[in-house]
Amino acid sequence: MPAIINVSSTLGAVLVGCFVAIALSGVVGFQACIYFRLYPNDRPLYKTMVAAVWILDFAHTCVICSSIWEYLIANFGNVEAHVRGDVPITVAISIIITSFVTVITHLFFLRRLLHLSNFNWFIIGPTVVLAIARVVSAIVTSVFLIQLKTFPAFTAKYSYMFTLGLAISSVVDVVITFGMCFYLQESRRGFGTMDEVIDSIIVYTINNGTLTCLSTIVSMIFWLTMRKNLVFMALHFVIAKMYANSLFATLNMRRKFRGRAVPPKETANLPVLFPDSFNRSSRTGQNNVGSINMDDETDTKGLHITIEKTVLYDVDDDRGSGMGSGPSSHPNSPAIFPLKPTNLQV
Repeated sequence: MPAIINVSSTLGAVLVGCFVAIALSGVVGFQACIYFRLYPNDRPLYKTMVAAVWILDFAHTCVICSSIWEYLIANFGNVEAHVRGDVPITVAISIIITSFVTVITHLFFLRRLLHLSNFNWFIIGPTVVLAIARVVSAIVTSVFLIQLKTFPAFTAKYSYMFTLGLAISSVVDVVITFGMCFYLQESRRGFGTMDEVIDSIIVYTINNGTLTCLSTIVSMIFWLTMRKNLVFMALHFVIAKMYANSLFATLNMRRKFRGRAVPPKETANLPVLFPDSFNRSSRTGQNNVGSINMDDETDTKGLHITIEKTVLYDVDDDRGSGMGSGPSSHPNSPAIFPLKPTNLQV
């Protein structure tokens, strides 16, 4: 009796996964171009990181396309190969590349969390170890897949390695998301504009972490429950793209949040004008308030009122490592910035 395979859940699944991954790869390239255009003078570390992730993403797209070629063209009509569950070498390579993109993204966000937490290594240290362990797990998984050549043989002996890598990635995502939300919430100081920006960053952080975490968890669920098909691998093709887009989107959103943190002018009950004279530096911000004259026909005397305001906030520039995170966590950075006295003439 000839062997029968479910084409839709095997070959069809990896084909659809490849299409989605290619589309997301286009978004990654678009965001990379936006980054280099918006931040040509960004710190070399960030520029190198973006270039590395972009190259890795392109390599990942190439290897998954090669995997589809192996599945659909090279093994066309070879039912026995599909029944055996043969694993193209390029699939194993894609797992390694995915782990590289993942760990770069994790380390980037952990660096931000380190500054937000005032260098709390008690949280950051173990999480960094987990992020590196995820890469080790992916490399070991790929080596065993290349040696054993089929998914059933790998599943019988080392399935826990692949599961462990996905689980670790999800745990790191959760730690980063909850950690950043907690410390961002702690950085609120009652200053309306900055608190609104912090709220926006918290929502953005939750959405960002949820997308990457869910993509990993869903792939792991299908791996644990449906190992006889390739739906889990189709979902795994997309994971690297999700992390790359998460990283690039975060870098590109800095200017938007910074602009919201310091609006050019504000209005109150009195028609007081706030001129657009905000000066940015690496860790400081200053808002100079102008003066106005209000004529009162019943009183010719001038009343001079001097107002001083001290605001706690931190505005990051293109070379900064955080944004909207409250007082700077750097030991040499000032946390309190007094605004210039304002003279109101009535």
